[in-house]
Amino acid sequence: MITANRRWFDRILCPLDFASSDSDEALRYAVALARAYRADLYVCHCMEPADYEDPDKNDHILGCLYASVGRHILPGPTDKLEWKPVILKGDPATEITHYCSQHLIDLVVMRSRKRTRLAGALGSTAEVLARSSPCSVLVTGPGEREFAGSTTNQVDPRRILVAYDFSAEADDALSMGLSLGQEFQSEMDLMYVLRYATIKGIGPIKKDEPQITTLASRLANAVPAGAADWCQINQVFAEGDAGKEILRYAETHPIDLICMGAIASESLMYKVLGSTANRVLRGAPCPVLISRPSRAQAVSATNTVGHQA
Repeated sequence: MITANRRWFDRILCPLDFASSDSDEALRYAVALARAYRADLYVCHCMEPADYEDPDKNDHILGCLYASVGRHILPGPTDKLEWKPVILKGDPATEITHYCSQHLIDLVVMRSRKRTRLAGALGSTAEVLARSSPCSVLVTGPGEREFAGSTTNQVDPRRILVAYDFSAEADDALSMGLSLGQEFQSEMDLMYVLRYATIKGIGPIKKDEPQITTLASRLANAVPAGAADWCQINQVFAEGDAGKEILRYAETHPIDLICMGAIASESLMYKVLGSTANRVLRGAPCPVLISRPSRAQAVSATNTVGHQA
């Protein structure tokens, strides 16, 4: 069972790519989440190598960052939004990962064009960050269901789908999903996908009643006691390819956010064939949150233990 520790975002980073007409749509989510969690917001852009020596380019980028933030700070909330412009130089995924590590960022919020499997064989920046980022990554895309208001700086994910497989990464995704459910009073669907057996002679896994009963009990035990007091939790079972079944369920139900864990890998086979997380990122009908333990929270917990000792 995971612990009931509530997750929090103290520092949120939102990368912007001015070459894309809608890249700063992610900023709407970043601003709304920063307000909801009273977090510090870092809005960044990675310069192209050709612009490194241009003395006017830095000021131009700063102006674009301020203009983008200005468009998304909407009337309504009275609390002041603390934000900082950041200009990086180099490969976006590499530099953003490094910046997150150095500044203990809790969440990256970014836009993806959701390329097809073949077009994105080696991975988009969002997919690379989903593998390499030291913190959680929220990816939004065009033409999807949205839970960030277009007329207010508010977020309202009413129904969250958590993909779960009893791994440590899935435990972290469940912890994140429960924290979001508590913060926003969301309903949560906890989904387990039964896969076909790969050992020769075993045959496909069958959804017989005893197996489902056992899995339902294990899922219930994975949820902290008392979680149902603040979040309605529904158990969901499917059989087949995990990525396809997660997408199918999100398409046919009013899911506002998919939350799942990720396993980092730099192998060429992984990059070409993709992971379940990558497939979901490319095809999801709603934003996807790839969850990782917060470095800032880990440091805070370590310091607390040290002070108590």
